[in-house]
Order: sequence, then structure tokens, then C-alpha cells
Amino acid sequence: MDTKKKINSVESLCQAIWSAEKKLQLIDLNTEDVYYWAAARMKIYYSLCQRFDILEDPSTRLKEESARDRLWSLLKYIFETLRNTRVSIARSDICIFEHPRHKDINGQKVDIYTYYLSTEQLKRRSATLLSTSYNNKFEKEHDERRLYVDWVYLISGLASKLPAILLSKRRSLNTIKRTAKSLQEQFQINHNFREILISSFIKFKVERFLFSLILRRVSPKKLYLVVAYDYAPLISAAKSLNIDSVELQHGTISEYHLGYSYPKSTGAPPYYPNEIYTWNKFWKNRIEYPIEKCKVKPYGFPYFDRIKQKYSPLEKTAGKVTVLSQGALTSSIAKCILYNIDLLKSYQLHYKLHPSEYNRWKYQPELLKLYNNHGVVFHTDCDLYELLATSEYHIGVFSTAIFEGIDLGSKPVIIDLPGCEYMRQLLSTGRAITLDSFLDSKNLD
Repeated sequence: MDTKKKINSVESLCQAIWSAEKKLQLIDLNTEDVYYWAAARMKIYYSLCQRFDILEDPSTRLKEESARDRLWSLLKYIFETLRNTRVSIARSDICIFEHPRHKDINGQKVDIYTYYLSTEQLKRRSATLLSTSYNNKFEKEHDERRLYVDWVYLISGLASKLPAILLSKRRSLNTIKRTAKSLQEQFQINHNFREILISSFIKFKVERFLFSLILRRVSPKKLYLVVAYDYAPLISAAKSLNIDSVELQHGTISEYHLGYSYPKSTGAPPYYPNEIYTWNKFWKNRIEYPIEKCKVKPYGFPYFDRIKQKYSPLEKTAGKVTVLSQGALTSSIAKCILYNIDLLKSYQLHYKLHPSEYNRWKYQPELLKLYNNHGVVFHTDCDLYELLATSEYHIGVFSTAIFEGIDLGSKPVIIDLPGCEYMRQLLSTGRAITLDSFLDSKNLD
């Protein structure tokens, strides 16, 4: 079997991973009280996406950044981390782990996913806010309740660079190596499974230990967090202390999103949150979650509710089209728009870049051609919602903003690129159309 040819989409990769999980019983693999496949699952998924040329690496460094610049940036980050680390930690009723990105609300830089929850909860109970820097910048307002935990990741990152034998038992490392070899055989490729599994294993152990220290000190009854699949060590620490964890939805959920989807699982995976608060019933019923249905609760998205009230009355600009870029598809989306630029010339094209692209888009040749030769208007840190509310159409692949655009009255157009599997339900119900159909219909007008 030619695996390289067979795995060429998000769907085919997910199917291959689920098959491997069933055959090798990966979810149950445990050594030193660490379910090491579960701890590395998303990292391996992303690495295979790049290995099979399905998605791009959104964290690619700029070519112009020298080793000296990177060292200087690291030293500044270490200094800022130490400067923003508090030693004193108060006990609280709840703990809220904020998303690192922030927006200005009432003159404050806050996390849009947890802000209204924390405001509501603080009316009747005490809370500790865990947070991390964003792009190595500590920009959220000073708050006695906020505890930056970048130091946890600095320590675990350093630990992962040490010889693994210093932090693990030889038997455990041999077990992981055997699993890596089985994965090589299952996928029929030469891939760095061993390195990813061992690095994730070491980081997990260190981070779980450090988060356990924090949680013991805070002693919360409940932990709220965003992007739970990025925080397996924190959830593991919470479970060991009988603290329930609740994930607040932050983006698109799909059967092909491995942060949420475990179709071969017979129960809750090891580091899955106890509950999930979704934006509405649509997302509650979007997939079969591997936890009890009663544990998936429509909570709402208060921030976006206010956005809709503010921008829904705005009038659409005829012919205005917003292109929604994504960090994992920067080049692919740009090439698609550039290829079809003559068919789109009658539209006012606005190109909304993803935050991960702000500092690197001018080094992308396709984006530069669109900017310099075709009059496309590029947007970085603009008001995305105002852009969508005034656009007749919005074009994208699997961005959460596709759904937000629909709620703001813009018509969605889906590009057939990896990840568009997330949008099948929209397409099948006629709430969205493909880019090919859109272009064909406009050419017939």
C-alpha cells in the first residue's frame, strides 16, 4: 500500500489514525501513570498533516530572523516570564484558564471566551485566573487574581531537551520506542513518532507535577479552560485532585477534529474534560462526544451575542467579499484565490489574515501578488465582525468565522481544500456553496 497516496486529506488521515488506535489499542497505552499516546495525539496529528502535505506549519519562522535574533527574543521572553511570575497564590472557589489571545472590551484586554463567565462567577465566588503570554507578550491588565504560568512551559521545554533517561525509567522509554516502531509499520512511513512521543511524555510528566502544585495551592472546586486538548497535563492534575474540568467552546467542532472526536472509543478518553459548554444546541448535537450527552451543555457565547446586536443592523456592500485566511492553509488559500482572480475581478476582495500570519504574510509570494497586482485589500488586526457584517459573501475553508459570518448575514463560500470536511453539513443543507459552484453561477449571470 502506498500510504503517501492514500492519505491526502483530513478525512483520510483521521480514518488512518482511528484505525491505528483500534488496532494498536493506543488510547489505553500507559507507562508511569501517563497515557502517552493520548498526551501526544494532537501533536502527532499535526505532524502527520505536514508529513502528508495536508496542512502547512503555521508556526514557520521568518527566513530573515537570525539565530542571534531568536536568542535575543528567548532571553527577553525569559526575563518577562520571571518578571510576571507571582509566588503568592490565594485559595479560590474556581480556577479559570484563559485563552492567550485577547480583545479590547471596555478598555481592557480580555479573553473573549472566559471573560463573561468569570464576570458572572465572581459575583458569588472567588476565582484564580491562569494565563499565558501571547506571542511572548504579557499584555493583559494587572489583576491580583491572574497567575501567569509561562514558567511551567519554560521548565518543561528545558526538561524535554535533557536526555530522557534522566527523567524516565528505561523500561518506559523502551515501551514508547516499541509503540513508535508499530506506528511506523502501521503508517508505512519513516516519521519521527519516537521523538514526538518521548518529548510529549517528558513534558507531560513535568507539567502535570507543576500544575498539581498550583491546583493544590488554589484548591478550586472546578476548573474552566479553553482548548482543553492543549492542556492534557492540567486536566490530568485536576482529575487526580478530584477537580472537575469544563471546556468552553472556542471554535469549530467536527467529527474530523481530533481534539474532540473519538469514534472508536468505548468511554471517555484519559484527558478529556468532564464537561463541555457549547455555544448552542447546534454544537451540542454536532458530533458524538465521548462523554455523557448530559455533560455537553449549551452555555452560549455572550461576547458574540453582543457582536450580533452591534453589527447586524449594518448594511451589506454589494459585491464585497471577505476571504478568511488560515495559518495552516496560508499558501493553499492564496493560490486558489490567485488562480481564480480573473473570475473574481468584479468583486471587492478583502483578505482577512489569521493572527498567526500578521508578521509573515509579506513573505508569501502569492499573497504579495494579490496585494501588489490585483488590488486586494489586506486586513490584519481589524474588526473582523464589521468586515463580515458588511460583506455580501465570505470565502473560507474551515474557519470558525464562516459560522460567525452566517450569523451576521453574509453568505458562505467553501474552498475545496483540506479541512473543508468540517463544512459538509453546511454544504449538504444548502447553507453554504462551494467556490466552484459560486464561480460557475456568477459566470452564468
